[in-house]
Amino acid sequence: MRQTLVALLLLSLACFVWLALLCLRVIHFSLDQLYVATVLGVTCSYSCAPIFYEYAVALAASSSGSSEVLVGALMSGSVNATTGVFLLVFFVPGLGTTWMNWGLILTTAAAVPMVLKTRLPEAASKSVASDVKLA
Repeated sequence: MRQTLVALLLLSLACFVWLALLCLRVIHFSLDQLYVATVLGVTCSYSCAPIFYEYAVALAASSSGSSEVLVGALMSGSVNATTGVFLLVFFVPGLGTTWMNWGLILTTAAAVPMVLKTRLPEAASKSVASDVKLA
């Protein structure tokens, strides 16, 4: 699960860097590249969300016995608060939209070392693996 998160985050980070370079005209701009960079970056980023929730629940349950509801509520609340701050930034006069490219890059890059720093205990890894049944 951790390897999947890191791979998706790195792929998303690469696409967001590509997107920023396109928007700043550092590399040759084409609409096709803009579409591909945006769709791939956002797809990889959004596909991390359910894996993050599952990973956080497994980490919390293995360390403190917290319930899935509590972990899910805290994560959902923090996502909503972050989204609120993001939307409020648009009310700052004269800020523009270039900061969004750097925000995508910085937030995605910040998540990689945080995920790498965590480890699921062996019991939690086996529990998560047993929950996943392939047909």
